[in-house]
Amino acid sequence: MSMRMRVARWFTIPVLAAALCACALPAVPPLPSSPGLQCGPQQYPFNALQDFQRGQVVVRAQVGADGRLEPRSLEQAAASTHLNAASFDAVRQCRMPAAAPGTPVRLAVQYDFRGENEFLPIGTVSVLLAPAQSGP
Repeated sequence: MSMRMRVARWFTIPVLAAALCACALPAVPPLPSSPGLQCGPQQYPFNALQDFQRGQVVVRAQVGADGRLEPRSLEQAAASTHLNAASFDAVRQCRMPAAAPGTPVRLAVQYDFRGENEFLPIGTVSVLLAPAQSGP
């Protein structure tokens, strides 16, 4: 067996395992549009890119006095600790200037891929308002 085939076999198993894990996560449907939500550039965590990790994290945040969002807690965590930690940074890059200070907000931070560049996927990060949770 050639070296190239051994490397391809070694590389394929973790990629497939990561893809299956990402597919097993329940998704929270984001709102179709996010009125008044303004987010700066988002950074995909490099360790998550290396491991082909994708997912969605729901963060509970509060609007600060200056309109910036202050993350409070994880409502729904992803399987990846890298994505969970990065979601707080992603929320800190957002503002809702039209909302009153102290307003609670649920945000869905989605980590996904589009294409590939130099053996790594090109990661995209989207921050959207999540629908209100039903029930107590």
